[in-house]
Amino acid sequence: MNAKSKDKSKPRKAMTRVELEQALADAVRASHPECEGLVAVLVERVVPPWPDAANWAVKGVRYGKADRKRCGSVLADVVAARQQEFELSEGPA
Repeated sequence: MNAKSKDKSKPRKAMTRVELEQALADAVRASHPECEGLVAVLVERVVPPWPDAANWAVKGVRYGKADRKRCGSVLADVVAARQQEFELSEGPA
């Protein structure tokens, strides 16, 4: 294990719950025409299981008329990437 690789982790950008939920929903909608009907992605604050983990997780999804299987798969990929980029800020919900 290389100690330098641990030091290169870049800090996450703080976002409010509303901004984060909107960013996730917009990314999924833009990914595929079958996901344009997605209504909302809901996130919640969680206690990270380890120090470098994200402090949020998806609480629920309102699919509306979107294809659940395809959009759920896309959402999983989007969340995995965004958890490396963003953290839930301490601001109001």
